[in-house]
Amino acid sequence: MKERQIFQDFQAVLVLVQSFDPLLLSRGLNCLLLNLSKRFT
Repeated sequence: MKERQIFQDFQAVLVLVQSFDPLLLSRGLNCLLLNLSKRFT
């Protein structure tokens, strides 16, 4: 169940990111990775 929620979050980030520039893309991915690592530790 948690994996599905994470996947939905990731999809939403990707959709948002596609309408932004590469700088925001890398920043968003960094934030996502931080959130994932916090969730699993």
